[in-house]
Amino acid sequence: MTWRFIGLIVTAWSLHITLGLLQIRAFNKKYIELRRKGKVAIGKVKGNLRAGTVVLIAIDENCNIIQAEKIQGLTVFARPKAMKNLVGENLLKIDPAVLDEFDKLTLLAVEDAINNYRAVTEGGEV
Repeated sequence: MTWRFIGLIVTAWSLHITLGLLQIRAFNKKYIELRRKGKVAIGKVKGNLRAGTVVLIAIDENCNIIQAEKIQGLTVFARPKAMKNLVGENLLKIDPAVLDEFDKLTLLAVEDAINNYRAVTEGGEV
C-alpha cells in the first residue's frame, strides 16, 4: 500500500513537471513570435489562491501595440490568449475605456507591463 502511494505521488509530480515545461515552452514560443514583431513589454501578477496572470505586449517604435497576449489560470493548462482590444492603442496612453474591459488581475498585469517598460527605457531595472 505504501509503495503504491509513493508511486502515485511520483507519477503526479512527474506529470506536473511535464505539463509545467509545456506551459513554459508555450510562453517562450509566444514571446519569440512577439519579439520578431518588435519590443515586448511583459507584466505579471501572482494570484496566490486565485489565477495568476502574465501579459506579453508587442509594440512598435512609437509604442503602439501590435499584438497582446495573456496567460491566465491556476493550473499548468493555461495557454496564451489574444487580447485584441489592446491592438492599436499606445502602450503609454491606453484609453481607460479599453482598460475597463479587463478583470482586476489582467489590469494589474497590464499596468505592471507599462511600469516595466518605463523602467527599462529610463535605464533602470525591472
